[in-house]
Formats: sequence, structure tokens, C-alpha cells
Amino acid sequence: MLSRISLFNREIVRQITRSVGWVGIVYLLGLVVALPLRLLMQVSSEYPNYQKYENLFQVDFPIQMLFILSVPILMAIFLFRFLHVKQPADLMHSLPMTRSRIFHQYTLTGAVLLVVPVILTMLIVLILYKVLDLNLYFGIDEIFYWGGVTVLISLVLFLAGVFVGMFTGITAVHGVLSYVFLVFPAGIVFLLVSSLGFFLLGFPDSYYLHTKIETYSPLTHAMVLESRVLSPGIATVYAILIGLLYAGSLFFYKKRQVEAVSQAIAFEKLTPVFKYGAAICFMLLGGIYFGNIGMKSSWWIFGYIAGSIIGYFIAEMVLQKTWRVFTNVKGYFIFVAVMLLSFAASQLIFNLYEKNIPELSEVKQVYFSDVPYHYANSEDFESELTFTLKEPENVKAVLDLHRSIVNTRSTKKESIFFAYELENGKKVVREYEVNRNDFDELLKPIRESTEYKNASNEIFLVDTEEVDKITITPRGMRTKNAVIADSKDIKEAITILKEDAKLETYEQMNHFAYINSDVELLLDNDKRIFFEWKRSYKQFEQWLDDKNLLAEASLLPEDINYILVADKQDLVPDPYIAFDDHTLLKKLEEEGKVLKIENKDEISSMITAAETHIDGAFIAAIYYHEKGNYEITSLKENKLPEFIKDHFDK
Repeated sequence: MLSRISLFNREIVRQITRSVGWVGIVYLLGLVVALPLRLLMQVSSEYPNYQKYENLFQVDFPIQMLFILSVPILMAIFLFRFLHVKQPADLMHSLPMTRSRIFHQYTLTGAVLLVVPVILTMLIVLILYKVLDLNLYFGIDEIFYWGGVTVLISLVLFLAGVFVGMFTGITAVHGVLSYVFLVFPAGIVFLLVSSLGFFLLGFPDSYYLHTKIETYSPLTHAMVLESRVLSPGIATVYAILIGLLYAGSLFFYKKRQVEAVSQAIAFEKLTPVFKYGAAICFMLLGGIYFGNIGMKSSWWIFGYIAGSIIGYFIAEMVLQKTWRVFTNVKGYFIFVAVMLLSFAASQLIFNLYEKNIPELSEVKQVYFSDVPYHYANSEDFESELTFTLKEPENVKAVLDLHRSIVNTRSTKKESIFFAYELENGKKVVREYEVNRNDFDELLKPIRESTEYKNASNEIFLVDTEEVDKITITPRGMRTKNAVIADSKDIKEAITILKEDAKLETYEQMNHFAYINSDVELLLDNDKRIFFEWKRSYKQFEQWLDDKNLLAEASLLPEDINYILVADKQDLVPDPYIAFDDHTLLKKLEEEGKVLKIENKDEISSMITAAETHIDGAFIAAIYYHEKGNYEITSLKENKLPEFIKDHFDK
């Protein structure tokens, strides 16, 4: 009993509740509006929407996040505001109480004021669940999951806010630094990875940026709770983090001087960390911003210089509480010198990294693809495609390609991604932006290999017994399609498609013909698989013709009203700007700079030559008979029909 009295003072708890209790009330009202009230409105609607929720964060998720991500920080700010105002700070620290006792009373009371609203909201939802039979919408276990995760995230954010509050004497700085502190782990990883993608040849920045980088910060992780489950491992990390933040806050509170009131940084020794940390973060941000927009190394350098200057002097203004800081340049030049030395010293490491290509005997298997997304987040894809090669001759071919890329200067056009899994359990991951045409001879044996085709084409994953229906829709069509529903025909069609895919050449793989049709396989478990029927698949084309389905499965001249063709040079400087709108082409037509094609034979030649990749010398807008339907295509100069050449050569 004596220890409990010595730890908690009722008058102080009452005073805390009076001053910040309203924050807990706001939290309760916000959660009630976002969850139980929203569910009640949905159920009592005249036309109820029987939506099945995978988790309760999907119910008015933006409103929930508004309160979950803001109220805990507000609680920390208002709770410890006495540290930022001289009179309350002097009064509180003149009381006959130890700092430990003050800290425990304030922090634990604030935590209770955050947890109670979550528990009350849970109880309301549980009552609604029983009374209104809400099992149609979600399971009862989802209520406890929502409550547990909300409490965990709220306490992590609250304790992070408390921890940051120990380092500053200004309320506004407390609020800003709390969010900076929370987003810092994910933010600094993003900045460093993006910058290394510029400096290091082969560094797979897009791979690392797609490896759930948001989980590095509780703040960013909370923003994806609608679609991602909080794993037990991360929940454990957050629980440990709560304890560490609590202990760290208590430690620094004991060390903090009362005179730190109104100081941006309460500990003088930490001011260089704040100043140069801000300079580094702004430097990286500036480089990424200007570099990605300008797409030149000169813009990256400009961004680094501009960002570092802005970050350094903003930090100085905050610390000095004045804008007259531009004479304090000595520290900035020291920063620049340290950055240049660090960059020079890192060149040796960069060179070793760029030249590190494993030997054939070291490689267990290699993931080889155009993009890293599937490899980085394979559990998020329903596809069973592996893009993985194990046969020694294929692994050797990939290694030969990799060495050639490292030793060849190539223009940046397309991505090539390697992920080697070594015999010792380690990984070597690389990504390059190259012009694939420079490496056709090395790519050809890889992509034409049976192993690669089996690993990269979904048609080889299909079990004919599981397919209920095949639908083939010509490109650009909405209502026209060919349907194959007979089980015997389905088996024949898939067998022939697999045979055609096995015979496909590298050149055919790289021909993105517009005339190809889209194929949808409906499986017996309601899953759908999509791929293209390429017109190079001649066996399947003959089979469709034999079944009298070819006309319905193909794009024909009769389906098209007319086509407008324009020289890309007559379009805007960046032709990608207007490809979702036909207004510009119409304007060029009025000016006589566009060829309008209405003859069916010429339309047939056009759609055969057209490609989906918008990188040809000529642009074409195909207008269908279906009202309001048109698509933009491209024509390469070496595949132009003669009548188009004749028109534009005039």
C-alpha cells in the first residue's frame, strides 16, 4: 500500500485527467464514429451492403488512421507541455516528488487515456456483433485483432512522442520531430537506397524499395493495415520498442535540465546531430528529386548541393530561432568536406560491389526477369511463376549476360534483374537499366530455353482439368469475343497453346504486336489466368479457324471505323503526355499533318504492323465502331506499310 501511494498521487492524476482527458474523449468519439457507428449505418441501411471485411481496419480506414496516427502524438505533446513552458516547468520540478515518480504518473496516465477508448470501442463492436449478427461481415476474432493492433500502434506512437519530448523545449518542434522520428527508419532507407541506385552500377534500388519498406516504421506500417496483417514477429518488435522507449524517455528525463525550456534541442551535445542530420536528409532528398526529374548526373549533383544547403540552414534557423544564420557557413563547409571524403573513401567499396559476380560453382539457382516485384513480394502474387533457372547451361548463360552488361556501356531503356541464390545460403541481387538490343545474342538462348519458358509463362502452369472456360477477346474490343466451354475443346486448345509457346522464338517474344488477343482462363476455383494469344502461334490460329472461332477471336478491319497516323515529331516534345487523349491528333488532322485511313485493306496492313509499345517513329490512334472506344499504338519505321511511307515522304 505504501509503495502504491508513493508512486501515484491522486491529485496529480486528477490534474492530468482534467488537462488532457479531452484528448482521450476525442479518441473515443473518433473510433466510435469510424467503426461501430459506421457498421450500424451499414447494417441499418435500406439497401445494406453485405461486404465481407478481411479485417476491421477496412471500415472507414482513412477516418481510423486520422485518429490513430494523430491522437497518440497529441497526447504526448499536451501531456508533457509543462516541459516547454518556464512557469509550469519550475512549478512541477519544485514539488517534493522525484522525477521518476512524475514521469511514471504522467506517462502511465496518458497510456490509460489512450487504451480505454480502444477497449470501449471494442466492447461496443462486440455488443453490435452479438445483437445484429454481424458474422456476415467479419469474424469475432477480427474484433480482438483490431483492438490489439490499435492498442499496440497507439502506445508505440505515444511513447515515441514522449521520447522525443525529452529532447526539445518547444511544443511545435516536439510535434514535428515526433513524426520525423517515427518515419525516419523507413525514410532514411528510402533515401539511401534511391541514392545508391544512382551511384552504384547494378544496385537494385527498385527491389529494395518493394521489400515492404513501410514495415520499417510503425507510422508507415499503420498506413497499410487495411491490406496487410501485422505479423506476430513485428508485433513482438513493437512491444519491445514500447519498453525501450519508456525506459529511454525516463533516462533522458532524469538528465534533462529545467533550463532547457524554449530550446529547440534540450541537450547541447545533440545539436550537431540535429543540424548535420537535417543536412544529410535534405541532401539525399534533393538529389533524388532533381535527379529523377532531370534524369542527368548534373541534376543529381545540383540536387545534393541545393538540398544540403537548405537542410543545413533550416536546422540553423530552428536552433538559433532566427533567420539570420547565413553567416554561419563554417559548419556547412566542414559538412561538405566530410561528405566529399566519405564519397571518395566509398569508391573502393563501390568498385568491389559492381564487379562482384558469382562463379558458376557458387550458384544454386538464379531468378532472372525484367522486374523485381515478383521476387521481392512473391507472397502477394497469386501466380506460381518462379522465373528461376537451375540448369547449369542456363545459369552459365545468365552469368555470361551479367558479365557482358557490367563490361558494356549501354543506353538506359529496359530493366534486367538478377537474383542469385548461392550454395552457402547468401544472395547476390543486381538490377541494370540497359538497351536490350545490345544483348540480343546473349538473351536469346536464355529466353528460348525450355526451363525459362516453363518458369515465365503461365500457360505451362495450367491443368486442363481445372479450366471451366476460355474467353478470347480481340485487342480494343469490349463486346466481341470467342468462348470455348466444351471440356474436350478446352483440353485441345490448351495443349496447342503450350506447343506454340514451346516453339516461340526470341524474336517473337519481343514483338509486341497490337493485333494479339487477350486470353482469360476461368478455373473451377473462380481464379482467373490472363495471357496473350500471339498471332505467331500459328497452330492455335489454325485450330480456331477449324472451330469457326477465328473471326470472333481476332481483330478485323471490319471492327475499325478509321485510323489516324501521325509522325511522332509533329506531336508534343514528350509524346507520352497526350497518349490518353485524341484531342491532339484531331488538331493535327485539322492542320493536315495526320493521315486518316478508312480503306479496309490499308487498315488490315496497319493493325498488322502496329505495336503496343509506344516507342516507334509514328503514332496511330485506332477508332473502333464500338462507340467511344479508341486506343493508341505505335509503328516502327522499318515496318511501315508503303502507303504510309509515301504519304509522309511528300
